[in-house]
Amino acid sequence: MDRRSVLIGTAMTLFAEGLRGAGGFARAHAAPGVDVRTRFTRGSVRRRAEQLSLRPFVMPESGLNEPFQQLSYDRYREIHFRNDKAIWRGEGLDFELQLRPLGWLYKTPVEVWVVDDGTAGRLKPNDEFFKLGPLFDGFNAALPSGFSGFRIHGPINRPDIADWL
Repeated sequence: MDRRSVLIGTAMTLFAEGLRGAGGFARAHAAPGVDVRTRFTRGSVRRRAEQLSLRPFVMPESGLNEPFQQLSYDRYREIHFRNDKAIWRGEGLDFELQLRPLGWLYKTPVEVWVVDDGTAGRLKPNDEFFKLGPLFDGFNAALPSGFSGFRIHGPINRPDIADWL
């Protein structure tokens, strides 16, 4: 099992357990689309980790088209997450989840699952989550479909601004 899978599984468990009483926290953003749903319990992450540990790791296909495999740091920073698409935005929680794009150093896609009321749903990647900045003017390539991870945003210095944690 790779480090990224462990981190994502751990984060998913923490969110599920820590927010169990929040009620409807994942409904904040049903718009991105969920393509798979499954029952989720406390033991789900542990069982999945055990299953993965029994077989060799296979690197997922990146799905990155050529221009995005060769992005510079500056160009990668010009792929902006659309804040209005943040998971749990407007739910009255002290944080929200913003997805990270594929490209530059981040070429391995990850699945992002959101747990609500005992059901885990996998977010379906699409280009509505991201917008391209001015360094992409004249760039003739579609955004890659997938996520490289996520960032958690919440108020740190000011209550009206969500900084990444």
